[in-house]
Amino acid sequence: MVAKKILIAGKTNVGKSSLALTLARFLGVYKFHVCLDRGTGEKQWLKYDLAMAKRKLVSSREYYTQGLNTYYLEISKVTRWQLIDSTGLSEDIHTSADLRRGMALTIAALADCDCLLHVLDAEKYSVNTFSAVDDNLAAMGSSKPYIAVANKIDSVDSSAGLKNIQRRIERVIPCSTLTGEGIVSLRQLLLDKLKQNS
Repeated sequence: MVAKKILIAGKTNVGKSSLALTLARFLGVYKFHVCLDRGTGEKQWLKYDLAMAKRKLVSSREYYTQGLNTYYLEISKVTRWQLIDSTGLSEDIHTSADLRRGMALTIAALADCDCLLHVLDAEKYSVNTFSAVDDNLAAMGSSKPYIAVANKIDSVDSSAGLKNIQRRIERVIPCSTLTGEGIVSLRQLLLDKLKQNS
């Protein structure tokens, strides 16, 4: 059986890595294999549980994920997903060669994924600005299954940001990887979208 590929993409520090692990938890998957691809030609395969993955692969530092971290999730005997956490994208050409490789891997994965989870930070959009990165990712929704996720709605400053995101993107799932709010709705929408495109 071919595993569905779900790419989690967005700018740096929007909560992509946390979302990957929170989704795994809400899908009832607590142990999995992870493939770390840094674009150097060698891939590292690890077996993690949720707690270890959180310690090793999640950070509040910018550009902590420098490549693709693919979580192989066995949802059921007949359903398998590759949940792909990616390098944060930017409008500018980054000075780090490692980050440029990671961003190139992310862009290549956009063409190959079965569904795009576009993560935006509701806290950062409290002023009415929208980045070119987010505009371009939102435009991908016209050519493939797409879900916009407004993360960090637990933040005090997220209400205005969520409204600004909703002005630009028709359907947005508000959620918090910290509290779990909205994750059940996101899980169901993702299951429905992948079922429609089977």
